Amino acid sequence: MAEHSKEAVEKHLNELISILSKTRLDEHAVSQLQEKLNIANELLTRDVSRTAFPNLKLESPKARRYTFARKLSRVLKLLVALLLILLGFGMIIMPAPEYFEMFTLFYLNPNDGVTIMDVISLIVAFTGVSLLITGLIRFNNDPLK
Repeated sequence: MAEHSKEAVEKHLNELISILSKTRLDEHAVSQLQEKLNIANELLTRDVSRTAFPNLKLESPKARRYTFARKLSRVLKLLVALLLILLGFGMIIMPAPEYFEMFTLFYLNPNDGVTIMDVISLIVAFTGVSLLITGLIRFNNDPLK
């Protein structure tokens, strides 16, 4: 059925080209014909996009550069996320100067507690975690792998 319709479409297009090459049309007839051809083109591109684009592999140099740049930006985003996580936890673990730890929000014992520096460190670490999770989800769902 598909081959029959393809042959029929090609036959009719060849007939149309033959008729148009032999006919002189006025401006109104040309505009009407152009509208019908635009409708046919929209139908054709809609059918092609539904069937061919999911399996389309782009091989042009611009397409390769685009996919490379996209992958590189995603990998860099993942690296930045990992660095933010390490920085956040490093800020919690490493001792901070006294002028950073002078505001304690919650005392665990008389000598130690949760400071503003700890809260800022957790915000940095959780920002890295959220970037890492969204980056991994987008990296795994990328149609241009």
